[in-house]
Amino acid sequence: MFSGSTATRGEHNVTEYLLGIDIGGTNVKLGVVAYGTDVQIVRQTSIPAKADETPEEIVGRIVTAAQELVGNCEVTICGVGVGCPGVFERGTGRLLKSPNIPNLVGFPLRDELSRRLGLPVEVQNDANAAVLGELRFGSTKEVKDLILLTLGTGIGGGVVVDGRLLQGADNAAAELGHLCVQPGGAVCGCGKKGCMEAYVGAAGILRIAKRRLAAGKESCLDRNLLSTEAIAKAAESGDTVAQEILREVGDYLGRGIALLIDTFNPEKVLLGGGASAAIEYLRPGITAAVDENASFPVTRDRAKIERAAFPGDINILGAVATFLSSRPESIECGSTTERIRIGPSGQRHGEEKYVLGVHIGASSQHVGILDFSGKVIACDEVRESPAVRHDKSYEELADDALDAIERTIAEAEKGSVTRDQLRGVGVVVPAPVDAEQGRVFRPPALPGLEGAGVDVDLHERLQQRIGLSLPVCIENDANGACLLERYFGMGKNDQHYVTILLCTGLGGAMMLNGKLHRGDKHTAGEFGHITVQPNGKHCKCGSKGCLETVASGAALLQATRAKPSAFPLHYLDLIKAAADGDKRVKKLFKTMGQYLGIGIASIVNILNPSKVILSGQLARASEFFMPSAEIELRNRAFARMGCTLAVSELLEHLEVRAGLSTFLHYHRQGE
Repeated sequence: MFSGSTATRGEHNVTEYLLGIDIGGTNVKLGVVAYGTDVQIVRQTSIPAKADETPEEIVGRIVTAAQELVGNCEVTICGVGVGCPGVFERGTGRLLKSPNIPNLVGFPLRDELSRRLGLPVEVQNDANAAVLGELRFGSTKEVKDLILLTLGTGIGGGVVVDGRLLQGADNAAAELGHLCVQPGGAVCGCGKKGCMEAYVGAAGILRIAKRRLAAGKESCLDRNLLSTEAIAKAAESGDTVAQEILREVGDYLGRGIALLIDTFNPEKVLLGGGASAAIEYLRPGITAAVDENASFPVTRDRAKIERAAFPGDINILGAVATFLSSRPESIECGSTTERIRIGPSGQRHGEEKYVLGVHIGASSQHVGILDFSGKVIACDEVRESPAVRHDKSYEELADDALDAIERTIAEAEKGSVTRDQLRGVGVVVPAPVDAEQGRVFRPPALPGLEGAGVDVDLHERLQQRIGLSLPVCIENDANGACLLERYFGMGKNDQHYVTILLCTGLGGAMMLNGKLHRGDKHTAGEFGHITVQPNGKHCKCGSKGCLETVASGAALLQATRAKPSAFPLHYLDLIKAAADGDKRVKKLFKTMGQYLGIGIASIVNILNPSKVILSGQLARASEFFMPSAEIELRNRAFARMGCTLAVSELLEHLEVRAGLSTFLHYHRQGE
């Protein structure tokens, strides 16, 4: 029996019954779920999906199957949750895009099911639904940063950041099956090449199996009766060809997981769906690929790759969790807006107060004194060869910074600034930073900073040397650039955007659900280590073919030195050469843009941001690399939706303004 009544979330001692529907490319699964002190699928059924049906026919068969299922259970259904692959329009429940179920695109699925069933219905991307199911019913309730990959006909993905489902600017985040794991590779159902789904989805697995069987090696597998289940069973029985097939599939899956680890720094990566049953045979390939492609051992080792708690039933339970999560009392309460206390319109904490912004970089150092509106009062810049900076000890780097601080204060004092008007110091560095502890770790460009407690040390040195007792806040330079956009730039009123910092290296940062996402171990946003050229150049992170090896100032300089060149030792000189018409340098920038577009496409497919902001001094060359980047992004992004690619308007004094924004973000949070 169907009913529109709904129990409140707190009444777990009163069992309520819900209907979960999982619409897949091969089958539609339905389950009646009892939800009380525990959760249990009481009864379930499935019907085949038919590619040639109209939307009305699909919904008609689903409604008939639901009525039969519920009639056999003799329970009262309170609501319906639906999971379906694709992108749903926020608010309307209309399916906007779905390569696996194209005949439902544009159809008001939620409203039509609700009308025919006479029940409240909520719809969600199937992988997002699955991760909601894990959060609500699984063993991950205390996990704040989580990724779920569903392995079936296609590859779905759900992402939880800081305990909240990531949905993106257009409700299209986490299209993880369309991460590029083999640039220029097999064609995916979405029309792009090299997507993870083209290798790890059901069709991709069968293609790999047929290729390996064609090699003639003895196997119990029948080429004409291949399925993912048959391959898994053969692997269990000891068939070496089947095991090799799954190891290769695991390798492609591991490449995608490595990218996700570098992007989000999660605590767990869960595998669900039918193919996850073969995790024992997928794992060798996954482990090898993650070890080879993930940037930081600390984050790689932190991310536990496990099978989901409900691998076979997760889609039905996830559909139910989608309905439960739509309730007002649900923990899933949508986006929040971070409270911003400082803005470009003026100083809100009293007039004539200033901050020292400090940038300790791979090829330069910047110190500035700024007011709370971002205006630079005085600034000091020193350029050095990256090789010289790399070899400096912490003592030398700290002394350089203090010398520059003294020069900058002296310059500011020539005007109206006095030392007692200084309120603090914001420092940015090109390395992962534990902002709460003030510690820098694994800084490949500046190894002298390794393990340094910069905030406490710099505070003490300022007091001893200059007589100033100032609070010091420190952050990764890309995160600082992202905060700069949040307070003063394009991200002021934006909940979901990405900043890519183009300089000597390449860094990235994310504002997700209105908050800077730093990850479980503070290393989220390592976009410079997205693999864009498999088996390409060695990166300083230890992997090959990273974006940073082909789209950074250091990479451009290395390319020019491979041939006779009269260029000086800084990438800014290459921008001038391109502006002066140097064809070779312009070609380098065009190639850089192509790889940048490949990397950004993966970011867009994962995050669905409203905009990607290019920052850093190398972004000044955008006229030379942006056209080719746009072409690649257009060709490779599965769900770009309304995402724009833009150059920051705050490149002038970027480094010290990022330091100011870091101070405002962390110091003012405590006031």
